[in-house]
Amino acid sequence: MTILRAGILLLVFVLSLPFLALAPGGIASFAAGEAWAESRTEISIYSLETGSLVFRGKETEEVKDGRLTRITIYTTPAGKPIQEKKSVYRIEGLVPELYTMKDLRSGETEELRKDGNTIHMSARENKDEDLDSDTEDWEPGSLFSAALVAYMRIVLDRLMNGEEVEFSFYAPSRQAVYTFRFVLDEERTAAAKEAIVIVMEPGTWLVRRLVDPLYFYLGKKAPHPLLEYRGRTTIRTLEGDTQDLRVTYTTLE
Repeated sequence: MTILRAGILLLVFVLSLPFLALAPGGIASFAAGEAWAESRTEISIYSLETGSLVFRGKETEEVKDGRLTRITIYTTPAGKPIQEKKSVYRIEGLVPELYTMKDLRSGETEELRKDGNTIHMSARENKDEDLDSDTEDWEPGSLFSAALVAYMRIVLDRLMNGEEVEFSFYAPSRQAVYTFRFVLDEERTAAAKEAIVIVMEPGTWLVRRLVDPLYFYLGKKAPHPLLEYRGRTTIRTLEGDTQDLRVTYTTLE
Protein backbone atom coordinates (compact mmCIF):
# COMPACT_ATOMS: atom_id res chain seq x y z
CA MET A 1 0.00 0.00 0.00
CA THR A 2 1.47 3.41 -0.95
CA ILE A 3 1.85 6.16 1.64
CA LEU A 4 -0.64 8.31 -0.30
CA ARG A 5 -3.29 5.56 -0.39
CA ALA A 6 -2.78 4.81 3.31
CA GLY A 7 -3.19 8.50 4.09
CA ILE A 8 -6.40 8.74 2.07
CA LEU A 9 -7.88 5.67 3.80
CA LEU A 10 -7.06 7.14 7.20
CA LEU A 11 -8.59 10.46 6.18
CA VAL A 12 -11.85 8.77 5.20
CA PHE A 13 -11.85 6.94 8.52
CA VAL A 14 -11.24 10.04 10.65
CA LEU A 15 -13.78 12.17 8.83
CA SER A 16 -16.50 9.56 9.28
CA LEU A 17 -15.53 8.37 12.76
CA PRO A 18 -18.14 8.60 15.53
CA PHE A 19 -15.29 8.90 17.94
CA LEU A 20 -14.34 8.29 21.49
CA ALA A 21 -15.69 6.53 24.52
CA LEU A 22 -13.78 8.84 26.77
CA ALA A 23 -12.36 8.06 30.18
CA PRO A 24 -13.01 10.62 32.92
CA GLY A 25 -10.51 11.44 35.62
CA GLY A 26 -10.12 9.34 38.73
CA ILE A 27 -9.91 5.58 38.78
CA ALA A 28 -8.13 5.16 35.46
CA SER A 29 -4.94 6.49 37.07
CA PHE A 30 -4.86 3.88 39.86
CA ALA A 31 -2.07 1.33 39.91
CA ALA A 32 -2.75 -2.20 38.75
CA GLY A 33 -2.35 -3.44 42.31
CA GLU A 34 -5.41 -1.54 43.58
CA ALA A 35 -7.71 -4.14 45.14
CA TRP A 36 -11.03 -2.37 44.74
CA ALA A 37 -12.24 1.17 44.08
CA GLU A 38 -15.26 2.91 42.61
CA SER A 39 -16.06 6.35 41.24
CA ARG A 40 -18.98 8.17 39.67
CA THR A 41 -18.82 10.98 37.14
CA GLU A 42 -21.40 13.43 35.81
CA ILE A 43 -21.01 14.42 32.17
CA SER A 44 -22.33 17.58 30.49
CA ILE A 45 -22.20 17.91 26.70
CA TYR A 46 -22.45 21.23 24.90
CA SER A 47 -22.75 22.44 21.32
CA LEU A 48 -19.50 23.97 20.08
CA GLU A 49 -21.50 26.38 17.93
CA THR A 50 -24.08 27.72 20.40
CA GLY A 51 -22.67 26.70 23.77
CA SER A 52 -26.04 25.25 24.77
CA LEU A 53 -26.40 22.02 26.76
CA VAL A 54 -27.42 19.26 24.34
CA PHE A 55 -26.83 16.01 26.29
CA ARG A 56 -26.00 14.75 29.75
CA GLY A 57 -24.31 11.60 30.98
CA LYS A 58 -23.54 9.48 34.01
CA GLU A 59 -20.56 7.20 34.32
CA THR A 60 -19.45 4.65 36.88
CA GLU A 61 -16.04 3.03 37.14
CA GLU A 62 -14.99 0.07 39.23
CA VAL A 63 -11.49 -1.31 39.69
CA LYS A 64 -11.26 -4.85 41.01
CA ASP A 65 -8.46 -7.41 40.72
CA GLY A 66 -6.51 -5.17 38.34
CA ARG A 67 -9.42 -4.78 35.94
CA LEU A 68 -11.30 -1.53 35.23
CA THR A 69 -14.98 -1.68 34.25
CA ARG A 70 -16.69 1.48 33.02
CA ILE A 71 -20.39 1.95 32.26
CA THR A 72 -21.65 5.16 30.62
CA ILE A 73 -25.21 6.25 29.87
CA TYR A 74 -25.87 9.38 27.80
CA THR A 75 -29.26 11.10 28.00
CA THR A 76 -31.13 14.09 26.67
CA PRO A 77 -31.10 17.15 28.98
CA ALA A 78 -34.50 15.92 30.24
CA GLY A 79 -33.00 12.56 31.22
CA LYS A 80 -34.16 10.23 28.42
CA PRO A 81 -31.42 7.61 27.71
CA ILE A 82 -30.02 7.74 24.16
CA GLN A 83 -26.78 5.75 24.27
CA GLU A 84 -25.12 3.09 26.43
CA LYS A 85 -21.47 2.04 26.63
CA LYS A 86 -19.47 -0.53 28.54
CA SER A 87 -15.74 -1.09 28.53
CA VAL A 88 -13.45 -3.45 30.42
CA TYR A 89 -9.67 -3.52 30.37
CA ARG A 90 -6.78 -4.74 32.48
CA ILE A 91 -4.93 -1.78 33.99
CA GLU A 92 -1.50 -3.38 33.68
CA GLY A 93 -0.62 -2.88 30.03
CA LEU A 94 -4.04 -1.29 29.29
CA VAL A 95 -5.09 -4.58 27.70
CA PRO A 96 -8.66 -4.42 26.33
CA GLU A 97 -11.18 -7.13 27.13
CA LEU A 98 -14.48 -5.62 25.97
CA TYR A 99 -16.01 -2.45 24.55
CA THR A 100 -19.65 -2.11 23.50
CA MET A 101 -21.69 0.88 22.37
CA LYS A 102 -25.41 0.90 21.56
CA ASP A 103 -27.36 3.93 20.37
CA LEU A 104 -30.93 3.58 21.61
CA ARG A 105 -32.34 5.88 18.93
CA SER A 106 -30.85 4.50 15.71
CA GLY A 107 -29.72 1.03 16.71
CA GLU A 108 -26.10 1.87 15.87
CA THR A 109 -23.70 -0.52 17.58
CA GLU A 110 -19.97 -1.03 18.04
CA GLU A 111 -18.14 -3.88 19.72
CA LEU A 112 -14.52 -4.77 20.42
CA ARG A 113 -13.58 -8.00 22.15
CA LYS A 114 -10.19 -9.59 22.84
CA ASP A 115 -9.95 -13.37 22.58
CA GLY A 116 -6.43 -14.64 23.14
CA ASN A 117 -4.21 -12.77 20.69
CA THR A 118 -7.10 -11.76 18.44
CA ILE A 119 -9.14 -8.54 18.52
CA HIS A 120 -12.69 -9.01 17.22
CA MET A 121 -14.44 -5.84 16.02
CA SER A 122 -17.92 -5.23 14.64
CA ALA A 123 -20.24 -2.30 13.94
CA ARG A 124 -23.35 -1.10 12.15
CA GLU A 125 -24.63 2.46 11.72
CA ASN A 126 -28.32 1.69 12.28
CA LYS A 127 -30.67 -1.19 13.06
CA ASP A 128 -31.51 -1.77 9.38
CA GLU A 129 -27.90 -2.43 8.34
CA ASP A 130 -26.05 -5.72 8.44
CA LEU A 131 -23.28 -6.07 11.00
CA ASP A 132 -19.77 -5.54 9.60
CA SER A 133 -17.11 -7.52 11.42
CA ASP A 134 -13.41 -8.33 11.14
CA THR A 135 -10.40 -9.27 13.25
CA GLU A 136 -6.94 -7.88 13.89
CA ASP A 137 -3.96 -9.34 15.72
CA TRP A 138 -3.45 -8.05 19.26
CA GLU A 139 -0.29 -5.98 19.50
CA PRO A 140 0.84 -5.10 23.06
CA GLY A 141 0.93 -1.35 23.53
CA SER A 142 -1.97 -0.73 21.14
CA LEU A 143 -4.95 1.22 22.48
CA PHE A 144 -8.71 1.34 22.27
CA SER A 145 -10.84 4.37 23.08
CA ALA A 146 -11.56 3.61 26.74
CA ALA A 147 -7.84 3.51 27.63
CA LEU A 148 -6.73 6.69 25.86
CA VAL A 149 -6.71 8.99 28.87
CA ALA A 150 -5.04 6.39 31.08
CA TYR A 151 -2.23 6.11 28.52
CA MET A 152 -2.08 9.89 28.24
CA ARG A 153 -1.29 10.05 31.97
CA ILE A 154 1.44 7.41 31.60
CA VAL A 155 3.26 9.42 28.92
CA LEU A 156 2.43 12.86 30.31
CA ASP A 157 6.01 13.68 31.35
CA ARG A 158 7.21 12.86 27.85
CA LEU A 159 4.52 15.08 26.36
CA MET A 160 5.35 17.94 28.74
CA ASN A 161 8.96 17.69 27.56
CA GLY A 162 7.86 18.24 23.97
CA GLU A 163 7.88 14.63 22.76
CA GLU A 164 5.32 13.37 20.23
CA VAL A 165 3.96 9.96 21.28
CA GLU A 166 2.60 7.69 18.54
CA PHE A 167 0.37 4.67 19.14
CA SER A 168 -1.80 2.17 17.29
CA PHE A 169 -5.55 2.55 17.79
CA TYR A 170 -8.22 -0.13 17.32
CA ALA A 171 -11.33 1.35 15.68
CA PRO A 172 -14.34 -1.01 15.86
CA SER A 173 -16.42 1.41 13.78
CA ARG A 174 -14.12 0.56 10.82
CA GLN A 175 -12.78 -2.82 12.03
CA ALA A 176 -9.23 -1.61 11.52
CA VAL A 177 -6.09 -0.30 13.24
CA TYR A 178 -4.74 3.22 12.66
CA THR A 179 -1.77 5.25 13.85
CA PHE A 180 -2.40 8.34 15.95
CA ARG A 181 -0.22 10.52 18.15
CA PHE A 182 -0.45 12.69 21.26
CA VAL A 183 1.24 16.09 21.43
CA LEU A 184 1.15 18.91 23.97
CA ASP A 185 -0.78 22.01 22.87
CA GLU A 186 1.54 24.60 24.41
CA GLU A 187 -0.58 27.62 23.45
CA ARG A 188 -3.84 26.25 24.88
CA THR A 189 -2.05 24.95 27.98
CA ALA A 190 -0.52 28.38 28.61
CA ALA A 191 -3.97 29.98 28.31
CA ALA A 192 -5.66 27.44 30.59
CA LYS A 193 -5.45 28.13 34.33
CA GLU A 194 -5.95 24.62 35.65
CA ALA A 195 -5.47 22.34 32.64
CA ILE A 196 -2.87 20.66 30.49
CA VAL A 197 -4.15 20.39 26.93
CA ILE A 198 -3.18 17.31 24.94
CA VAL A 199 -3.95 16.96 21.25
CA MET A 200 -4.77 13.65 19.56
CA GLU A 201 -4.25 13.69 15.82
CA PRO A 202 -3.54 11.26 12.96
CA GLY A 203 -0.01 9.96 12.68
CA THR A 204 0.09 10.72 8.94
CA TRP A 205 1.13 14.28 8.08
CA LEU A 206 -1.16 14.47 5.05
CA VAL A 207 -4.25 13.65 7.09
CA ARG A 208 -3.24 16.08 9.85
CA ARG A 209 -3.47 18.89 7.29
CA LEU A 210 -7.08 18.01 6.47
CA VAL A 211 -8.64 16.82 9.74
CA ASP A 212 -9.39 18.76 12.93
CA PRO A 213 -7.57 17.40 16.00
CA LEU A 214 -9.16 16.26 19.27
CA TYR A 215 -8.46 18.16 22.49
CA PHE A 216 -8.17 16.65 25.99
CA TYR A 217 -8.00 18.96 29.02
CA LEU A 218 -6.30 17.22 31.95
CA GLY A 219 -6.06 18.70 35.43
CA LYS A 220 -2.61 20.09 36.18
CA LYS A 221 -2.51 18.42 39.60
CA ALA A 222 -2.07 14.66 39.99
CA PRO A 223 -3.83 12.35 39.27
CA HIS A 224 -4.56 14.64 36.27
CA PRO A 225 -8.31 13.96 35.86
CA LEU A 226 -9.94 14.56 32.51
CA LEU A 227 -11.79 17.86 32.88
CA GLU A 228 -12.94 18.46 29.33
CA TYR A 229 -12.86 17.05 25.82
CA ARG A 230 -13.52 18.84 22.53
CA GLY A 231 -14.00 17.03 19.25
CA ARG A 232 -15.78 14.14 17.54
CA THR A 233 -18.08 12.02 19.73
CA THR A 234 -20.06 8.80 19.37
CA ILE A 235 -23.33 10.75 19.64
CA ARG A 236 -24.73 11.43 16.19
CA THR A 237 -27.34 13.98 15.17
CA LEU A 238 -30.94 12.84 14.66
CA GLU A 239 -30.12 12.76 10.92
CA GLY A 240 -27.31 10.28 11.57
CA ASP A 241 -24.39 12.67 11.02
CA THR A 242 -21.30 12.68 13.22
CA GLN A 243 -20.79 15.80 15.32
CA ASP A 244 -18.11 17.60 17.31
CA LEU A 245 -19.06 18.62 20.86
CA ARG A 246 -17.59 19.98 24.10
CA VAL A 247 -17.77 17.47 26.93
CA THR A 248 -17.11 18.29 30.59
CA TYR A 249 -16.56 15.82 33.45
CA THR A 250 -17.27 16.24 37.16
CA THR A 251 -16.14 13.44 39.47
CA LEU A 252 -18.55 12.98 42.38
CA GLU A 253 -17.22 12.48 45.89
